Amino acid sequence: GRELRPSARGSLCHRGASMAQQQQQQRNPLAEGLQKLLTSNSPQVAADACDVVVATIRNVTLHPEEQKYRKIRMANPRFNSKLLSIPGGREVMLALHWLEVGEFLILPLEVRYPPELLQNLERRLSPMHRAARATTAAPAPSASSAPAARATGSVTTGVSAGAVSAALAGAMQAVFGNSPQPSQQPPSPAPPVPEVAPAPPASAEEEALLQSMVGGDGQQLSDEELARRMQEGLDSMERRETEKLARQLQAQEQAQAIQTAALAFRQRLKSGMATAQSYEDAEVKRKALAVIPLQELQAKAAANTTLGGSDALLRELLHWFKGFFTWMDRPKCHVSGKETSPAGMGRPTEEELRHGAHRVELYECDGVVTRFPRYNDPLKLLLDTRSGRCGEWANAFTLCCRAVGLDARYVMDWTDHVWTECWSETQQRWLHCDPCEDVLDEPLLYDRGWGKKLTYVVAFHHEIGPTDVTRRYVQSFESTMPRRTAMAESVLKGMLQGMRTKQMAALDVGSETRRVQLQDMIAREDAELTSVEQGPRSDDPALPGRQTGSVEWRRQRGELGDQ
Repeated sequence: GRELRPSARGSLCHRGASMAQQQQQQRNPLAEGLQKLLTSNSPQVAADACDVVVATIRNVTLHPEEQKYRKIRMANPRFNSKLLSIPGGREVMLALHWLEVGEFLILPLEVRYPPELLQNLERRLSPMHRAARATTAAPAPSASSAPAARATGSVTTGVSAGAVSAALAGAMQAVFGNSPQPSQQPPSPAPPVPEVAPAPPASAEEEALLQSMVGGDGQQLSDEELARRMQEGLDSMERRETEKLARQLQAQEQAQAIQTAALAFRQRLKSGMATAQSYEDAEVKRKALAVIPLQELQAKAAANTTLGGSDALLRELLHWFKGFFTWMDRPKCHVSGKETSPAGMGRPTEEELRHGAHRVELYECDGVVTRFPRYNDPLKLLLDTRSGRCGEWANAFTLCCRAVGLDARYVMDWTDHVWTECWSETQQRWLHCDPCEDVLDEPLLYDRGWGKKLTYVVAFHHEIGPTDVTRRYVQSFESTMPRRTAMAESVLKGMLQGMRTKQMAALDVGSETRRVQLQDMIAREDAELTSVEQGPRSDDPALPGRQTGSVEWRRQRGELGDQ
């Protein structure tokens, strides 16, 4: 059997054809959906539904890049009545990786159906569909004619529910490698079905146009009147077709916008993961450790009576880094040392690109231009520049955490801020760390203190992958939801889960102990984020606005809070 193979769908993805034996003991959503569709509906209704499923898969398989085949309005009369509204119909579509986005079902572009799926379904389900059609089309024999009909074979008898069951079970066996038994009734052979279909009747528009060619009394019209009426009818049909095309183009543009937003979001997630992975090079960590006074920090941590273990070391590392790194509003002139003024953006040099500086800010003073490359190489920041804004601070500090042995991850806020989280062995949870502000474990700092209107906050761990941690950083997730408009929550969840599954599958850990530990960390955080209710409490300390950066710069960003 074969499974659907979307590139990264996490819990929506199956394990693959090599897991066929395990699937017999595990849940198979598509097989369950098909079984429910079969056992809860008549053979005719099940055949109609399977016909819609096959047609949908055929369109996507034959036209994988066309958006119009990947978006279905759930209120579409034929689709709703034939499939979505009947038992098992919705389950089948969701198992085929269609997502509910508003009033539509959307199939993400990365989902590609293997050709074998369409071939198996058409081969095994289409005969069942035709047999059920024959059952409905054939007249029921009367009591007197039944014996003669049976003797001559001139009357087509109906196909039994068992035959339909056998066809569906056979299709599931061919596609999935297992065969749920939807019916205990033994199958009976399906009767032969004529292959020639009757000609389709004229459409309503065609019929109306034909009727307009004759007068009200049925008499033939004059040539002039006939030509006029024909032109009016054709003009009306053209207008309707134009309006229909406009609606289709609008729907296609909306689907394209959804797809574009999803791709941009995914690219940002990939960028965050690349940053998290950059801290794991052994040589990079060794060079970073060389600039950190680790023994001094460990001695101070040992004297800390409030925090214990790695939490105390994290506290001391934050203090040290605040004095080690410097904030950069604008660089001083590299010739005179005077203040500079913004002069636009520059093209990065090969050397700057080598250290991840794809953006270079230019500043001018007395005709001299000073460059400010926004390096994304944490080792370059630690060893050479030792300055920057929040991006540089969080990048370099997260590397310091990894260099001293802390389990750290890089956190990205979609409203333009970044920081670090470290796992607390004593508290068994992730601790918020902002190196710019020298703040530890104050996750509501940005929402309540700075006054930021957060949307998405994602943490990137080199082993676990990306995690949506927005709930940890807002007072009310319900109030945050209207601002999360980049994509449907179900799409985001599937995207993150897919990347996490891929990351964990590629994990090369030294022992099973680490894998179990990571799974425990994930479970603990999922429980925390699900249950967290961080509304204002009477014992919460007052949280300040942003402290780093010029007042003008902070005011422009709206991060002064109540100051």
